[in-house]
Amino acid sequence: MSLHDFGDLVRTAACSSEEDEPDISKIHFLPDRFSALVEGYLCGVRDLLEPVEVEHLAEAPQVITYELALRFLTDFLLGDTYFKVKRPGHNFERARAQFQLLRSMQEHAPQMKSTVSSCLTADPA
Repeated sequence: MSLHDFGDLVRTAACSSEEDEPDISKIHFLPDRFSALVEGYLCGVRDLLEPVEVEHLAEAPQVITYELALRFLTDFLLGDTYFKVKRPGHNFERARAQFQLLRSMQEHAPQMKSTVSSCLTADPA
């Protein structure tokens, strides 16, 4: 559960746009925000996490972003029956936006892992 929640926090807070931005050229992962989120999260819950959870903090945002992209796309294909939509094609735009965010996260994956490692070795003062 903690990885799901942390991943969704990053998906939302470390993105340059809203989750339904129709112009995918505006969608970018924000590594500096990710770093701040990891630092704050570990400061608050480091002692409560299992080692396997800590090990996967960098992957969690990618997994939840992929999952949500698939859910938006599936809902679009099934006639928009799960997520509330504001206009025709809204879930398709959401899916495209999430897939773009995932691509950007994947480009930053080594940096994300390095960030988590750095925060783990830092003095938790």
